Amino acid sequence: MQDIKQYKKDCLLDEHRSLSAYVEQEVVATALCRTLAAAAWIIGMLGVAGTQAGPLSIALVVFPGLIALWVVDVYFSYVGVVYKVRRLGVRQMIADLPTASDETVSGWATPINPFDGADKKSALRDAALSPWVLLPYAVLEFATLVNLLLG
Repeated sequence: MQDIKQYKKDCLLDEHRSLSAYVEQEVVATALCRTLAAAAWIIGMLGVAGTQAGPLSIALVVFPGLIALWVVDVYFSYVGVVYKVRRLGVRQMIADLPTASDETVSGWATPINPFDGADKKSALRDAALSPWVLLPYAVLEFATLVNLLLG
């Protein structure tokens, strides 16, 4: 039965590498989304500074644009949360492997799709309410309001 443990360990390590690659892609995607939002906001505010655009027209462009980018960021973060939770499960299986019985190990199966069996509502809530996701957009929305009120 030592062969089954080695086989499962190899499979789990391979899955962990694969999940880690997805998590790294999520981190890059969310960072790019936040950078794009900040850059678009700066360019937009500089672009309307010399025009006769009224506060309403600025608000009708800025707020929906930031909300759209926030939705994209929430999606990327949601996918990242699902992969991170699955990766934690794989890490626990790897940690349990040396002391697990052969019957337990032979019954372990990993889903082909990490979204199978994941608590999707919890992952979406975690992604949407994460300060790392919410705060950059809230700051830009607040800065827009301040700019409109003072400008």
